[in-house]
Amino acid sequence: MLATNRADSIGLLFQYADHFHATSSFIPVVMRSVCEACTEAGVDLILFTKPSHDSKELVQSVTDGRVDGCLALRDAGDPLTADLVNAGLPLVQFFSRCELPGCAYVDTDNFTGGRIATRHLIELGHKKIGMVRAGSGSGSTASQDRHSGFRDALEAEGLEYRPEWVIDMASLEKGSEPLRRAVTHIDRPTAFFVWSDDVAMGCMRVLMDLGLRVPDDISIIGFDSTQACEHTIPRLTSVRQPVAAIARAATKLLLSLVNCEPVEQIRLLFPPDLDVRDSTAPPQESAQSSKKKLISTKRSP
Repeated sequence: MLATNRADSIGLLFQYADHFHATSSFIPVVMRSVCEACTEAGVDLILFTKPSHDSKELVQSVTDGRVDGCLALRDAGDPLTADLVNAGLPLVQFFSRCELPGCAYVDTDNFTGGRIATRHLIELGHKKIGMVRAGSGSGSTASQDRHSGFRDALEAEGLEYRPEWVIDMASLEKGSEPLRRAVTHIDRPTAFFVWSDDVAMGCMRVLMDLGLRVPDDISIIGFDSTQACEHTIPRLTSVRQPVAAIARAATKLLLSLVNCEPVEQIRLLFPPDLDVRDSTAPPQESAQSSKKKLISTKRSP
């Protein structure tokens, strides 16, 4: 390190330890993809976990020479991001956005993803659609943008946006009581767009505990479309963001910045897509209406 002025290591900064919850389907894909890209490049990966409420103190730890640059999954407005940029350390935000001048990020188009999810439910015939988001006070740009896309899609179709059907739940561990109240009310949504697969899977468990069937009683659509969606019962319909591709692209972008290599752009947005599985279906009233119409047609001379 003294001879080359290089550590041949990059750092990884997560904001919350609960990213590593045992049931997470998202983080294992992220970690595997980052590690693969580091292995291919011949560099080490250091995970920074020391708790600190002082971003200046954490910046000193990150910039002490152990790493040549950092990947960060941090909330919007997190002071650490600005401090690292100002310190001159190569930094790439991923699965998040940063509007600071010169700050690089790699993410998916979450606004479009929110529209895709909501449009899918609308096209199935749902008119009473709710959303589970990370929380109005959350710094998650992903959740915020997905919520904006959700609301935009409703308004484009002239459907009512019901604030009482927008539930703040960053994770199931934060409490599911608002969801329970919403789905046991006589005037309840027939479908929910949930901001992440992990939370969507938790919502499905809550509905099952209440004796509600997915998708017969309530349709559920998630976001990420990791392999875990194939193993839920029913299989989870989800907006697909290319998690592995984003993680690899962010790592490669960071290594290019570390090596002072020319890059075409430092802000990348990957397009989302939709994987339709079994957790979404037409609302019961629509299905029953279609069935009655079909029976009536068959009886016609």
